Amino acid sequence: MIGVGEEKPVIDGKGNEYTVLIEADNCTVKQFVIKNGKIGVKLTDVYHIKIENNTIRYASIGILLLNSSQSLIRNNTLNENGMGINLQGFSNNNAIIGNIIYNNKGTGIGIYGIFSEKTHGITISYNNITKNFDGIEIFVSSDGMISFNHVYKNKQYGISIDTCENMSILNNSIHDHTYGGLQLMDCSYIALLREMKYMKIL
Repeated sequence: MIGVGEEKPVIDGKGNEYTVLIEADNCTVKQFVIKNGKIGVKLTDVYHIKIENNTIRYASIGILLLNSSQSLIRNNTLNENGMGINLQGFSNNNAIIGNIIYNNKGTGIGIYGIFSEKTHGITISYNNITKNFDGIEIFVSSDGMISFNHVYKNKQYGISIDTCENMSILNNSIHDHTYGGLQLMDCSYIALLREMKYMKIL
């Protein structure tokens, strides 16, 4: 599904549960304005999805991946949502790259595994994340890469990582947060390189 024309076509959820629902593998959603659903784009139990070059706003969650893997979220703008991007459950090898995520009431990017279904292999790179509640929040995950993001002026923490292992956090610019730039809690085997400003380890 690819929008055409000089201006992005608008998909208006009009307050329904979701604006775009993806339940089949190998789908693309590209070049739309997606707004006014409780969830802007929802992926459930799918693989190999591309969500690219969209503007997503006025949702409780801009993009929700639920038990979905090997998908790409790239070059989208997410603003004025409750949460920007939310990845939950058994979701492996997803990439969140080059997005602009700002002015969301909750977390910009939230990755939430559970102990029986740990998320694995997430890549979060080259995103601009500002003026959310937390910038990036990750809970129960392993073997991830967080690199070359600009995370600044979020209301609480820039990047908060809890109960994770084998994570690489490299070459991010993190600054101007109320509680701290980088918070690590109950983590092991974390590689850090050139993280900027205010790290807190618990």
